[in-house]
Amino acid sequence: MKDDLKPISRKITVIVIIAIIFACSLFTLIYYKGTEMIRYYFLTSKYIYEQETPYIENFRKYVEDHNIGIDDVDKYNEWIVDNNISFLSVEKDGIQRYSLMTTDGFIQQSKDMYDYRMINPFRQTVQFSDTEAEVFIYANYTEKYYTYFFIADFAFSMIISFLIILWQVRRIIKHLQAELAEAEGKAKSVRTDKDSLLRSMAHDLRTPLTGLMSYLDIIKNGNISGKDEAEYIGVISAKAVEIKDLTDQLFDFTLASSEDTIETDEPMDVQYAIGDYLSEMCMELAESKISVNIDKMLWKNVKVIVSGRFMGRIFSNLTSNIKKYADTSKVVSLETIYCKHS
Repeated sequence: MKDDLKPISRKITVIVIIAIIFACSLFTLIYYKGTEMIRYYFLTSKYIYEQETPYIENFRKYVEDHNIGIDDVDKYNEWIVDNNISFLSVEKDGIQRYSLMTTDGFIQQSKDMYDYRMINPFRQTVQFSDTEAEVFIYANYTEKYYTYFFIADFAFSMIISFLIILWQVRRIIKHLQAELAEAEGKAKSVRTDKDSLLRSMAHDLRTPLTGLMSYLDIIKNGNISGKDEAEYIGVISAKAVEIKDLTDQLFDFTLASSEDTIETDEPMDVQYAIGDYLSEMCMELAESKISVNIDKMLWKNVKVIVSGRFMGRIFSNLTSNIKKYADTSKVVSLETIYCKHS
């Protein structure tokens, strides 16, 4: 049973690996394209400016209330900590006078907010006690959207991967169901054929057995001459042989249709494996005046594995059936055919 499940287990493993690779590729593609679109929106819309303005107003009031000059960086730091600011940049006449980053987000696109080339359009003027300067304040108001998108992208990719696995597993199950239905149909057909054959054999056995009993009754009554008795005994003997042949066939069929392992002989040259049986068959057919043509019997240097017990019965049944049913005016032709595995 375990061996039967190994191919299915391998198929499912391959499906899972392919689904994971597909999910990773899909996630990467969507993430790259999606974050680029989000980034483009932030840099071309008023969102950043609108989010930044309340912080700028708060910072202006703080500068005014505490009479802070552009170089009073210690006081900057106090306000940054109190207001949970991620990044603050102060620029005067194109020269960076102050820059402090207090966090480093894991989303690469959110780090653009720390790049002066990106933030220049969003700088706003702040009046310090000693001069005016351009200020940019960032408080992670874009990073959360990248995070949400990351989670959504991951969940979507995993769902698609799961659906692919589910779809393929359902295909495997349907295929197995079809195979099981076919196997069940074949098993039912085999059982039907087996029952039919057994009934036929039972009928075939009943006919000679009835004749044998009839002749035995005649002999038992004793109302026959010596000549007739010898003739009847000959008929009884023939009936007994016929019954024996039929019982041998029934025994062979029972063995062949059983699930028991058939013991085989060691590998041997094909000529030695079946040559003796063929020779005996040819001699017995010749004694019955049946012509045999062996021109197409070729022996190659190959080895075969057979069951000696079954080979004897097979050739015995073949010989018996040929003698009973063959047209003696025709020639029995024997031929060897060599295939890749037989």
